Amino acid sequence: MSSSLPLARSESVSGQIHSLFKSSLNIAFGEELVNVANSRMQCSSFGLKLEDDKVDQLIQSAIVADRVVQKGSRLILYSSYGGVIEIDLAKLEVIDLKVKPVEITPERIELISRVLSEMADLEQVGLPMDERTVAVLRGLTDQDMKKEALDAAFEHLIGRGKGLTPSGDDVLLGYLLMCKLFGKSPCLEQYRVKQNINRTTLISANYLRELCRGFVSEYFQNFCLAAARMDEGLMRQSVEQIKNVGATSGHDMLLGMSLGISKIGGTIVKFPETVLS
Repeated sequence: MSSSLPLARSESVSGQIHSLFKSSLNIAFGEELVNVANSRMQCSSFGLKLEDDKVDQLIQSAIVADRVVQKGSRLILYSSYGGVIEIDLAKLEVIDLKVKPVEITPERIELISRVLSEMADLEQVGLPMDERTVAVLRGLTDQDMKKEALDAAFEHLIGRGKGLTPSGDDVLLGYLLMCKLFGKSPCLEQYRVKQNINRTTLISANYLRELCRGFVSEYFQNFCLAAARMDEGLMRQSVEQIKNVGATSGHDMLLGMSLGISKIGGTIVKFPETVLS
């Protein structure tokens, strides 16, 4: 279970099933989501993992809008087809998904730049690359980027693209992750996200909010740990994991991470001709 989630609540909170997928589901408590995934998936920054058969039971028993209540450390699902199903959060292992900033060193920047430049495939990104978008992305690498340019980037990227997490959001998530890893988070990032949050999906909004609080999903925490330890093998493994997130989400996030390390002093991102055409 993500360390971002409360183990218990002093008062009971009522919510409902927000969305159901093949291997996971989302529970909504107002605007806040809790992702419940099986053991083969990463732990979301706002989620938890259960045994495969338990998740299968939940998915097969519930429909969207089924009531869910958290009482203390218990999640109670009043499912349409499986009766009352309980999850005891106190019995779950807590995974530390809080990003710990690392020191900026030439060796660390070189390692991250090299791994990302070798492994990130920009031709696989889902973000439509028109002239305006490319200009915005290149602007994110400017070490002297002005406030107005950053405002424009948030406004342009959040909600841009299709899917449960629009590609523009994924690029921004990767970019902000790299900035946060090196202790270089943009000024007023939470304010900028809040100003644009209504233009994207609820799922994406939760990823953005959690990142502003310093929490990331499991594969990205693996990358951060690899960066801290200067472990190239673990870093390459984590990039492979990230590539497999969603249809294009992982590739979009890797683009954002590449832009972020470029801003901090790494290799300048070069857009392939096929992306620009």
